[in-house]
Amino acid sequence: MLLVIDANIILSALVKGDSSDLILSPKINLVAPELLFTEIKKHESEILFKSVLSDPEFEILSTLMENKIKLIPMDEFVQYIPEAEKLFKEIGKVKSLTTSEVRALIEDNN
Repeated sequence: MLLVIDANIILSALVKGDSSDLILSPKINLVAPELLFTEIKKHESEILFKSVLSDPEFEILSTLMENKIKLIPMDEFVQYIPEAEKLFKEIGKVKSLTTSEVRALIEDNN
């Protein structure tokens, strides 16, 4: 299953320690714009301050996530924005899945 992951999900996993098992699951493939981890690194000290994870745990988890999530180069990402906007108008509002909905989809596919 291919999903686009939002920065807020990554931040939640790094701050609260939740959803990391889902993010790292081999049952899903995740993609995100290449700036995702640039922004996370930019705010790393703030994230660490708020995090329930120790510094070493944070480093390990963020490295695992960086290796798991396929980053899409911005020039490639940007070229599809007009097409995506057109599709969104045709399809309607895009639904975001909660972590529990993603878990249920994974379980259904087993």
